[in-house]
Amino acid sequence: MKRAAIVLAGLVLAVILAYWLFAAKAEREIAAQVIPCAELTQGCSLPGIKVQALQTPSAMKAFAVEVATADAATITARFEMRDMSMGLNQYRFLDQGAGRWLANVTLPVCVDGRSDWLMLLDVTSKAGKLQRYQVAFAAPAEQSGAGHEHHHAH
Repeated sequence: MKRAAIVLAGLVLAVILAYWLFAAKAEREIAAQVIPCAELTQGCSLPGIKVQALQTPSAMKAFAVEVATADAATITARFEMRDMSMGLNQYRFLDQGAGRWLANVTLPVCVDGRSDWLMLLDVTSKAGKLQRYQVAFAAPAEQSGAGHEHHHAH
């Protein structure tokens, strides 16, 4: 009887582990909805969500980003470039009430001087459903721009 209980406990643990691994993989692979964005400071939106930079985005200079959406429990954002890891840079938005969320963010420096950024937003609803959004935007690599040349293509 003890042996059957141990086998059963092992099977239960195996099922829990398999489910946990599958759920973690599914969360990483959730498809992002692309929010079209001509100018982040003018606001970019899809039905049910609007994203806007309150100042002009620039590398290594803090700026505020506002997300307007209903039914969110948490919102986080990270910044990347296509085919380039930008290290750890995740930001949590703070609930401002009335469906408005705010975060102060700082873009890392791209050593290649690129300015083509991707903001990856994760919005978790009050019911626990994760929705991922991707916003492409431009931010100058440096304010002065003097003497900085782009030497190789990506």
